Amino acid sequence: KHPKTQEVKSTEEEKKAENDGGVKSNSDNELPDDKEKSKNGVKKKKKSNIEERPEVVKARLIERARIMPSGQSRNTFQLSWNDTPVPELDEKQMAEKLIEKGYWGVFDEERKANIVSFIESSSSSMTLLQALSLRRILLQQKAMFRHQVMQEKSKSLYKDYKDGKTVVELSKAVDC
Repeated sequence: KHPKTQEVKSTEEEKKAENDGGVKSNSDNELPDDKEKSKNGVKKKKKSNIEERPEVVKARLIERARIMPSGQSRNTFQLSWNDTPVPELDEKQMAEKLIEKGYWGVFDEERKANIVSFIESSSSSMTLLQALSLRRILLQQKAMFRHQVMQEKSKSLYKDYKDGKTVVELSKAVDC
């Protein structure tokens, strides 16, 4: 960077600080007195993501207030809806239908139609969107909990893949 560019930036920061009530902005959000000792005794600056000095907080709040163009007011919205929780028994039944061993992909229209017919035949209180949302959550949990197992079996899975097994076959073999 050129020294002239740095001087211009610092001058702009000083002008902004004067406009904000004399508070100079600190881009790293570091407090000058905020230090901690490391293991070897050398002092390091401790970085904080949250600025706690009242003058800085006040300056930022004033800056936020200036974002709204003058003469306009904020819109407020009031929402209300009927809360209808799905019974746990319905969730368990639906989970058994939604999660197929070795299948992680998106549902095609035929599978969605099968789910809708299952919902109607079982008199479940779930909708198709709720069922698909439940499936997405269950697959995320499954991936989270199976990650460690996959890492432990990675070498054998790679060997099986090199021997000619497809990804779907491997998925079904590892899936719980």
